[in-house]
Amino acid sequence: MKNTVLSSLLLGAAAIAILQSCAEEPTQIKENLPGRWEITSALRDGQSAASLAELYYEFSENGQMNTNLPIASGASTYTIDGLGITQDYQGQEIYYQVADISDSTLILETELRDTRFTFYFRKGQPASE
Repeated sequence: MKNTVLSSLLLGAAAIAILQSCAEEPTQIKENLPGRWEITSALRDGQSAASLAELYYEFSENGQMNTNLPIASGASTYTIDGLGITQDYQGQEIYYQVADISDSTLILETELRDTRFTFYFRKGQPASE
């Protein structure tokens, strides 16, 4: 009986901890995402993607973004939903999973044209206008 009660309490505590961490992550994304992000490395299906060496994303606080990603370059809009970012580029939606984010680093995962990509970014300086 004691083991059952203890197991139930531990399971309940673990569930609460998981729910709290999930609630905090979207807030962390909203707080840390705005700004310019410059690529440090990229993987295409697990292999280095050197052709993306100049990739950047710029996110504003008002849902506007700019990137030089070849299939969606220029201005577009974005929304944050849970742990994901959806870019709306000329009616085409591109979904990015936020694997990790801090005030200085960002890891995005996405699938583009049936190819998995992982992008590793560092926070950069805003582009001069």
